[in-house]
Amino acid sequence: MGPAGLRVKLLGGMDLRLGEQPLPALDSVRVESLLAYLLLHREAPQLRQRVAFLLWPESTEAQARTNLRKVLYGLRRALPQADRFIEVGPRTLQWRADASLWLGVEEFERALADGRLEDAVEAYGGGLLEGSYDDWLVEERERLARLTSGRSTGSRAGTSGRSAGRRRSVARSGWSRAIRCVRRATGC
Repeated sequence: MGPAGLRVKLLGGMDLRLGEQPLPALDSVRVESLLAYLLLHREAPQLRQRVAFLLWPESTEAQARTNLRKVLYGLRRALPQADRFIEVGPRTLQWRADASLWLGVEEFERALADGRLEDAVEAYGGGLLEGSYDDWLVEERERLARLTSGRSTGSRAGTSGRSAGRRRSVARSGWSRAIRCVRRATGC
């Protein structure tokens, strides 16, 4: 059996687990923000300079880079075997593609996409990184809100009997209640 994977919940308060073992809370909201950013943008290497300016937009370049080094050090200290999860290069940072990961945001998105709205409601624990107000989070929060909004209204491209029948079926099956819960939880 391979090493335990990391389980990360970003909806609501951050929750980190290595396998089923809870990990201690991270030192600061900046460490949480860095981890969340790397997880949500793990498809490509992230330029350290860009990440520094996203997290410290009001700082000088030198100060933002220094802050990033300190926060990255804190993240690497807090995350067991951090190098197993994060690729740290001189110019870029990236979540390793081969790192075993369960991400609650992805579970939420999959449940919505598959029409499993009760599962989406269960996966939704609150806003993305509640208590954090970094500018980069606004776009991510809006993206999640659009997902729930689009899912709850379905495609409006046509009013075929099939789609009307599906809406009636969804309403009868209790999905409409789940949709309302998801919309209420995400602020849509």
